[in-house]
Amino acid sequence: MQLDLAHDYARAGFVAEAIQLLQPAAATAKDLSDQSWGALPLVHYTLGWLQEKVGDAKIRLEIFQAGGGLRAGLLFSIAA
Repeated sequence: MQLDLAHDYARAGFVAEAIQLLQPAAATAKDLSDQSWGALPLVHYTLGWLQEKVGDAKIRLEIFQAGGGLRAGLLFSIAA
């Protein structure tokens, strides 16, 4: 997963490059390894944040809504 690299790009001011890096992963879950499937909502939330940074509110909202519709149980699981 290149989520950490996208955050590094964004912090360095390369927001457009960070968006380009994450867009393929957000488009299809088949690009993610099995252990990363739970991270797919984070990819969408990060892309939404990056779109907000470049000022594209419409795309940001669409991406946030797509991320909200994904299964996040693996991402935010709590051990009992």
